[in-house]
Amino acid sequence: MSGIIGDNQGRSSGLVKAAAGGGNNTPAFFAVLGSNQTIAASTDVKIEVDTEELDTDSSYDSSTNYRFTVPNGEGGKYLVCFQIRRGGWGSNRLIAMVKVNGSGENLVTAEDECSGINDYASAGTGLILSLDADDYIELYANQNSGGEKEIFGSTTDRGTYFGAVKLIGV
Repeated sequence: MSGIIGDNQGRSSGLVKAAAGGGNNTPAFFAVLGSNQTIAASTDVKIEVDTEELDTDSSYDSSTNYRFTVPNGEGGKYLVCFQIRRGGWGSNRLIAMVKVNGSGENLVTAEDECSGINDYASAGTGLILSLDADDYIELYANQNSGGEKEIFGSTTDRGTYFGAVKLIGV
């Protein structure tokens, strides 16, 4: 199969190599919320997505700022994906959003509104963003319950996650 690096023993190593002239889809990262996070009502709260599963260029901060920063020389178009799962509460709106450079303007939002049931519904989406070197993106949530609520976090279920990959050829 073209594009697979072999190990000279008749089986593939599992490493994928880009086609000639295609380049690599890096930088890339994917992180999950490792345990539940409590968020206040009626305010944008940064989600502390703290468990990295992939970070090709060490550009995702999973311990302090919980953000991806575009490395020098890596500006371009990025496919960004995210999902926030509510921690078993209903009858309220949950909005998930990505902010660029801490902007008060929500670049993209996904919304989930339950009608009277306690559930683990999610809000999330994918989008393509044009980002310059040193731009950063962060994941936020907002809910309208009137009190604190929990966002579901788990490294096995991956209910709340945040990721991006640089697109090539676009």
